[in-house]
Amino acid sequence: MEFLVEFEVNVPSGTAESDVEEREQAEAVAAAKLSAEGHLERLWRKSVASCQDAVLGLYCADGATELSRLLSALPLYEWMDVVVTPLDPHPNDPTRHGMDPTATGRAGGSVCRMERSAGTEYLVTMTTHVPDGTAADAVEAIRAREAARSAELAAEGHLLRLWRPPLEPGEWRTLGLFAARDDVELEQVLKSMPLRLWRTDTVAPLGSHPNDPASHASVS
Repeated sequence: MEFLVEFEVNVPSGTAESDVEEREQAEAVAAAKLSAEGHLERLWRKSVASCQDAVLGLYCADGATELSRLLSALPLYEWMDVVVTPLDPHPNDPTRHGMDPTATGRAGGSVCRMERSAGTEYLVTMTTHVPDGTAADAVEAIRAREAARSAELAAEGHLLRLWRPPLEPGEWRTLGLFAARDDVELEQVLKSMPLRLWRTDTVAPLGSHPNDPASHASVS
């Protein structure tokens, strides 16, 4: 099972710089170990107004209990505020259709590594509101067009991943990992998706993280 984990690191006031550096070095070692074990897929820096050291991680674990054990063992954990979002597979996720030949699997079938594409990566929350009175066959038709366009975007290197987060009854929401040269190109990509007609997108640019497994894979 995959999980999106948001960390905000808040170093206690008065902590020695040497202690911070020691923990950061230990954190890098721990990240490499988790990646080698198939638990850590990706790490990004995320802009958060309340904290300059926010991190977004994509993890694999057998469930919430195992994930909690993995996170609590991190050297920086006691300085972290953590928010976990469990992720369910999406039928249009490129990795479900063999679109990422560099990915490696782990027990249970989850895909646990992805090669970083060129350009900036973005996490996009896509919320769809089907207009009242829309016929079921019209919804199914646009779903089919969305699936076809998603496959095209994956082949072009723009759509990297898709997931379903926890949903309320009747809610239609998707999380997507996209790559584009800049915000303008990303908007063109999102506008090209058929469901954009009924959708609201919230975009979060993602920065590179030194412990990201993909950055090490790309130079190995």
